[in-house]
Amino acid sequence: RLHAKLLSNLEKASALMSYGAGDGNRNRYDGEIDKLLKIVIVGAGPTGVELSAEMSDFAHKEVRQRYGAAVSARVRIILVEALPRILG
Repeated sequence: RLHAKLLSNLEKASALMSYGAGDGNRNRYDGEIDKLLKIVIVGAGPTGVELSAEMSDFAHKEVRQRYGAAVSARVRIILVEALPRILG
């Protein structure tokens, strides 16, 4: 079963963002779009922390440049660690 939408180009991403917008700026797919823009990194050791920092830079620079500030602001990066502290 496919669990992700394949967005191979800007036109497909724009179509998904605007599809189903009925009342104002609210899109009936906003919840699904937010799920697709969520990045979960498991493990808060040196590699996980570095990866999350790089992904944050990517979301705020590259995504903003390619897709705009509205999409960039919706990207969520979650760092998960089982221990009580990071880099531990």
